[in-house]
Amino acid sequence: MAIERALCPALVGREGELTIIEDALLDAHRGEGQVVILAGEAGLGKTRLASELQKRAAGGGTTVMRGGCSEADLSLPYLPFLEAIGNYLSTADLDQLRARLGTSGRELGQLFPQLRPDGASSDGGDPSGQGKLRLFEGMISLFRDAAAEHGLLLVLEDLHWADASTRELLDYMTRRLSHTRMLILATYRSDELDRKHPLLPLVQGWKRGNLVTLVELHPLQAAGLADMVRAIFDTEEVTDDFRDFLYKRTEGNPFVLEEMLKAALDRGDIYRSAGKWERPPDLSQLKIPPTVRDTILLRVERLQREEAEILRTAAVLGLSFSYATLAAVSDKPEDTVLSALQRCVQQQLVEEQPRARERYRFRHSLTREAIYEDLIAPQRSRLHLRAAEVLRGLPGTEPVDLAYHLLAAGRIEEAIPVCIKAAEDAERRRGYQEAAELYGRILPHVKDRLLNAQLMCRIGEALYLDGQASRPLAYFAEAVPTLESLGQVRDAARYRLLLGRCHWMQQRPEAAAVEYERARASLESLGPSADLANAYIRLAGLAAFDYQGEEAYALASRAVEIAEAAQADASRIWAYNFVGLGLAHMGRRDEGIHYLDRSYEEAKARDLWWIAANALGNGVHTRVIAYRGREALARAQALQEFSGDSRWFGPLLLVFVLLRFGEPRKAIDVGWPVIQQALDSGAITIATRMAYDVSLARSMVGEYEEALRLMPPADSFREYQDAVPRAHAALRINIDAGRAADAHREADLGFKLLRPNQLRGEELWLADAVLETFLADGDLDRSGHMMARIGTADPKDPHVQRMKGRMALQLDDLPAALEQLNPSTDFFERVGYRDEEWRSRRLLAAAKLRSGDRAGAEADLRRVLSEAPEHGAMTEAAAASRQLAAMGINVESLSTPESPSPAHGGGQGGGLQGERYVTILFLDVRGYTRMSSEQAPAEMADRIAAFYRWAEQEIER
Repeated sequence: MAIERALCPALVGREGELTIIEDALLDAHRGEGQVVILAGEAGLGKTRLASELQKRAAGGGTTVMRGGCSEADLSLPYLPFLEAIGNYLSTADLDQLRARLGTSGRELGQLFPQLRPDGASSDGGDPSGQGKLRLFEGMISLFRDAAAEHGLLLVLEDLHWADASTRELLDYMTRRLSHTRMLILATYRSDELDRKHPLLPLVQGWKRGNLVTLVELHPLQAAGLADMVRAIFDTEEVTDDFRDFLYKRTEGNPFVLEEMLKAALDRGDIYRSAGKWERPPDLSQLKIPPTVRDTILLRVERLQREEAEILRTAAVLGLSFSYATLAAVSDKPEDTVLSALQRCVQQQLVEEQPRARERYRFRHSLTREAIYEDLIAPQRSRLHLRAAEVLRGLPGTEPVDLAYHLLAAGRIEEAIPVCIKAAEDAERRRGYQEAAELYGRILPHVKDRLLNAQLMCRIGEALYLDGQASRPLAYFAEAVPTLESLGQVRDAARYRLLLGRCHWMQQRPEAAAVEYERARASLESLGPSADLANAYIRLAGLAAFDYQGEEAYALASRAVEIAEAAQADASRIWAYNFVGLGLAHMGRRDEGIHYLDRSYEEAKARDLWWIAANALGNGVHTRVIAYRGREALARAQALQEFSGDSRWFGPLLLVFVLLRFGEPRKAIDVGWPVIQQALDSGAITIATRMAYDVSLARSMVGEYEEALRLMPPADSFREYQDAVPRAHAALRINIDAGRAADAHREADLGFKLLRPNQLRGEELWLADAVLETFLADGDLDRSGHMMARIGTADPKDPHVQRMKGRMALQLDDLPAALEQLNPSTDFFERVGYRDEEWRSRRLLAAAKLRSGDRAGAEADLRRVLSEAPEHGAMTEAAAASRQLAAMGINVESLSTPESPSPAHGGGQGGGLQGERYVTILFLDVRGYTRMSSEQAPAEMADRIAAFYRWAEQEIER
């Protein structure tokens, strides 16, 4: 069925207000009559809320009367009461009503002739005022009669338009309802009540005297608008960007939202295709609807001509403007500008800007937009040019403000250098999105090839610094060859480094390496420079990410030499970062951390925030591997404050730390939204990394199916630093889920993945899980090969100790098993790595039990059973529960219907099914559409895989 009106079929976001007025109606039914006033700006839903109460009241048998005031200059006295009572009388038994009212009917006969007894004529009223009092009492008698059986709800709308007689009667009734079964629900627009409005003193008096309950409606939050859209279109497909766009455009006003969507439907901007609602990718097409524009302009027309002209000038200046600029651009006498500004403030069209001297702003952006669009083009151009001339002569003018007016006035040649200056200022403030937009404004007008290519590269760089990976690619790919063809070798090489980084962020390290090598080759002959040092830094990073410590160390050390020769402090400080990573991968972790901290501290002191963030993040990861997780936690939290691509690494590393600390639910809460956000920006590397970490977290809380669906496939990764932890997580999940065959397959892949050289860090985590699987399969031959691989590893590493203890337990060498498992468990406990501690403790309990220490085994298992659920680690708790049950110890079961059987004897499995995440929004890989799904992990996994396939196609193309 086609939607003809974009009306929300349900009351959204007003549950609290509805509860208040429903409670007031219940009180009225109990004889506690009262007045409730609904106040709010136009379009916030006062009428919708009153109608909802009216519907509920009528459904319960309550008598309902309704009337409204008129904005006509000359309206009938008591108009809303006349309307409400007149409609009521049209269905009443008048003979019985006249009999019940008695003399009151005669008084009411002045307004309602049908109530005059026996056709008597009106007495024309009492000029002494006693007649008015009797009339008021007559109305109250009528209302009491209507309320006698089931109570009465009287709705009076639009009090801001009420005449004096209506206000007087309502004021009288507020003092006469205390023992009636009547509720008066009145509404008014708060934006219509300036300081001189006659209703304002009454409202203030009612509040002081506690005579009414005032309920003020505020704009809906973004989530409320999204709920409205879902209800209107009967769909769950409301993406974050669409929700946020609507919130920004409508400012939370439900009426504006409905009218905007209706206008979009009429224009075909929103349409149904193949059973799904579609909208344009360019949301700016959703313009202000004519109904909203006309409502705003009607308010402007109430102003005097000069007042309206000054308000239009203010609209040209922008959403916010200074008094001095307005006075200068309007070219009116100061008294005229001040008077007009004061009038606009009284009319609540503009307001003083807080904490800003003599600055004002439009109360609503739509007000400013409607006024601005009502100007004809020549008017706008002249006013913009006048504004530019004035701003050029004012001290302290921001380039962005001047550029805005020059562009709007069509002075493109003048605007180009000003726009560039404004964009550079934005970059210094880290307003990279603003900078990209400013460069983009002038790009179509720049005909010079060199400047055009430079601007494209600047846009790409600003977008990259904003944390985006996909959008910069097109700019760099087109502009860099142009720079090279024009002889700009150094600039072209610098931007190739950024192009390579964007490739890397999209899980394409091979493409990144090509760009880095091309940049290095072109810069090498030009001598030492910061850019050449940066090329070596990027190549050192790729080596470190591939766990090639010696190569990373050599490349980074060369970068330091080049940076020192070029006196490029920033590059030197950055290179220390990768000297540290190289040392860490060589097994010299303390030295590596020293260099990482040096890089961070020196960068921080010089406000080189991107270097500081990079060093801080690498320091977090290295500390976790070195079992210094407590130090890493504070640093991971500090990393959340950085922007650029660091805004992805901060949450990613925080999740990494939380998993070690056995906090899977917290890890999910932090990491789950970032997967979507990273996909939005094309940061597929981050999305896939976060996906395997969140998969592991889901397995730890017992959500095995979700974990397996979300886990990216093994071929999604091109770097060893991703392939190893992904293989570890996949193997852990299959062990936990009791999938023996799948665990065996993953163990085979993991064994082949591990390199034959000395294993360190996350390689040992994977080796431990591989050994666990081989031993569960009874494969002593391959288990022996796995043990041989760790022969050169640090024998005091807790993972190595656990592997040796696991192997000894399998061989029934119980003293050797206890000798290794005790220190492993103690070490993990000491450093706070709860997840590993619990796993070691359960293995230790198995060794104690077989050694005859039943009490010790029970104590260890009960400890796991006590601690793990407190942190959401339900898989560990369930496994400990099963081990206790196997000992014949009754404990409360933690299993659920979907709990698997243990994959291995005394191993993992079980858990609690966590809540299912719903209404998660996903970006299509081309950025055109999104979808929501009840099966969030499965859909997210599909998105990651699809994005990866698209990226591969782009490389080939």
